Amino acid sequence: MRYTVIGLGQFGQELCTELSARNIEVVAVASTDEELEQIKDLVTYAVVTDYTNPAALRELELDDQSAVIVAIGDSFEENLLVVTHLQKMGVRYIYARVMSPVHEHILSQMNVYALINLSRVASKQLASLVTLLYAMKHRGAHKGLATLCIGGGMGCATIVEMD
Repeated sequence: MRYTVIGLGQFGQELCTELSARNIEVVAVASTDEELEQIKDLVTYAVVTDYTNPAALRELELDDQSAVIVAIGDSFEENLLVVTHLQKMGVRYIYARVMSPVHEHILSQMNVYALINLSRVASKQLASLVTLLYAMKHRGAHKGLATLCIGGGMGCATIVEMD
């Protein structure tokens, strides 16, 4: 499957890097050349466009089988606008970054495929890790496994070894 990542701030760039490292086809969509410069050699395709313009989004040739991650985190309006345009184009698999409780509520009402709340994901992952480390320390263990299940079919596991 191909993932299109729209918005290449720090999160979008890290996401493109991680997906590419997993041999997943990635289309990185940025609004400026500077954003794209960092990762253009790591992704399958790299595009600079005005992603708030529906005509520009249509040029990406997305359809109802496309998976698009809206990673825009610096503009509430741009994020919502892109999601709305993608839905009008018939894109079903939209993963949208959430920036606030109000934003999350609006996106949930729009029936977006999956919401990405970075604060929630990071806090759950960190809580899982520190709980594991505490348990390992108090039980004298040297290996442990921390897992985290994330909505929308994503998931991860971390193996921890202590000296």
